[in-house]
Amino acid sequence: MDIRQEDFSIENATGQLKAAVSGRGGTVLDFTHNGWNIFYPYRIVEGKARGGCPICAPWFSRSERGPQHGFLRDSKYLLKFASKESAGFTFVDLQTPGYPWQLIYATMASFSRDHALTMKLKMIRMRDGVAGGAPVLPGFHPYFACSDTNRARIIMGEETYEGFSHQSRMIPVSDRNVLIVMPERTVGMSLGEGFKKNVAQLVLWTDNPRSYICVEPILERKELFDKGKGCHLKEKSRLDLEVTFEVF
Repeated sequence: MDIRQEDFSIENATGQLKAAVSGRGGTVLDFTHNGWNIFYPYRIVEGKARGGCPICAPWFSRSERGPQHGFLRDSKYLLKFASKESAGFTFVDLQTPGYPWQLIYATMASFSRDHALTMKLKMIRMRDGVAGGAPVLPGFHPYFACSDTNRARIIMGEETYEGFSHQSRMIPVSDRNVLIVMPERTVGMSLGEGFKKNVAQLVLWTDNPRSYICVEPILERKELFDKGKGCHLKEKSRLDLEVTFEVF
């Protein structure tokens, strides 16, 4: 699916930062600083979507309940808001036998500061009449353009992490301010309050070591999803997540 068919261009006040945001799933398709790629630009590679920053909801990774990384990234918006500096959309889950709960999603991508892109996700469970809490494990999936993954480092608090491969690994979020240090540039990633209230994790991964690295903040450990111990939404409850990318 080519989600570039419904994209909206935004930029900051100085024009140094630019991004394209898709009306399918609220994915940021590309993000540049003075023409340099911060996110690896979205594209289809061997039938798989790669690049940008998709939003994964209601779950991250694989699940027997539905498609990998959930329904949102393939959903078409019902409502939109777009201006020079921001683009926001509203989506509604269709109830399925595998996931009978009904959620509303609101996404926003905006240039709130001169050198920063902020992405927001709001999840609201509707009055759907389905018993039990709706299991959720949302997250953001940024692809950072990187020419040499062997020289990329993640600094979080007093810890430094290296090594990106096909075998993803999870590390607990010990500090909501994360530095992604790459040969060309350094990007600061700040996680909003919603991540603090849960057992947040970072997933480190790549399947193309010449082009990008993924540093993916998710709400909690993947193995907790749908196991009774993870995060659940009751009827009429909501969950808010936010991540900001600042270019240094």
